[in-house]
Formats: sequence, structure tokens, C-alpha cells
Amino acid sequence: MLVRYPDTAYESHANYGVHYDLTLPLRNESDRPQQVAVTLETPMKEERLSKGGLIFRQPPWDYPFFRSTVRLRYTDDNGEAITRYLHLWHRRGQILDPLVTLNLAPNEVRSVQVDFLYPPDSVPPQVLTVKTL
Repeated sequence: MLVRYPDTAYESHANYGVHYDLTLPLRNESDRPQQVAVTLETPMKEERLSKGGLIFRQPPWDYPFFRSTVRLRYTDDNGEAITRYLHLWHRRGQILDPLVTLNLAPNEVRSVQVDFLYPPDSVPPQVLTVKTL
């Protein structure tokens, strides 16, 4: 089999996944309320990142590039502890809704935990985006 490095192959078909367990500290250091969105995205693949950032396609390709169940844990805007499970099915280049959108008061700090298994049949790249709206 043709190899890139001694321990990898061009046509290796893996049967493994990677567990991501991330805690994102969201902090509003301004003196006014801020709305923050957390999104897991599957942009177009590029060898070099475009100057404008991630590239998406409308309409997206119709076959899946990423699918997995994501667990979100956070405190909502009413102070309630939330655990949500979302099954994601992404097409490459698809523009997606945020996983969660939170309103942070001035000088407020809150965390969002994102936990999922990256399945072996997914095709990178996937990007976890935190954006102030």
C-alpha cells in the first residue's frame, strides 16, 4: 500500500473517532450587553485560508461531511443549567444556525461546554466558531 509516512497510508480506512470535550469561557468585558453565538461549522476545504475567512456555498453539496451528536452544557439567560443533545448532519459549505446563543451582561463570565465524538466517516474541516453578534 502506498504510504505518506511509515505509519500512515493514502487509502487508510480508519475505524476510530476522537472525543472532544471543550469548555469555552465566554467573557463580556465591555460596559454593554453582548450576544454571543457558538456554532460548529463545515466550511469549504482550502489549502490556504482565504483572506475573507471561511467560505460557504449556497446551495451546499447534498451529501454529508459531518454527522454526530453534540452535548451542550451551559447556563441560560435565566440562570438555569441546561444540557442539550443535538444530532448534527452537515453538508460541506452549509451555513448553519448557532448551537447556542447567549446574552451576556456587562462584565459577565459564562461557560459553554461542547462534547462530542468526531466520527471516523467525517471529512474535515469542521470549525467551532465563537462570535459576538
